[in-house]
Amino acid sequence: MQRKITLLSLLLLLTVSLIACGSNGIDDQPKSNDIVEIQLTEMFEYTERDPAEVEPPEHVTGFKVKVKNLAEYEIGIGMFDFEVFNKEGKKVEAYGYADSLGQTIDKEESVEGTIYFIINKEDVSKVVYTDPELKETMQWDF
Repeated sequence: MQRKITLLSLLLLLTVSLIACGSNGIDDQPKSNDIVEIQLTEMFEYTERDPAEVEPPEHVTGFKVKVKNLAEYEIGIGMFDFEVFNKEGKKVEAYGYADSLGQTIDKEESVEGTIYFIINKEDVSKVVYTDPELKETMQWDF
């Protein structure tokens, strides 16, 4: 009996550990429209700062993004197609000192990149992508 309890406890601990390690706090399911498919794969605290900054921000959060072009033509995608909001519902500033997503994507091609915003990752409420052509939005809630 004691052995069964020990085995069940270890199994429960392993399950909880795997779930915790695999969770990055975001809905990583791809969202799409007729032109683009976007997947947020990670949210993290970005700690590097550019020496050229006069007053570096205390907190910067990065979001790793996978983008697939579903259109039959080349499209552009960049950090400024995204907005991040804090828990009070206010839009926060993009952080332009880091090497951010910003490029064109050939038809049926995919790219990965990172977007950065001046906010503590604990204060992120949502990320919104607005398609510049369709004016449709995709939203990830936290």
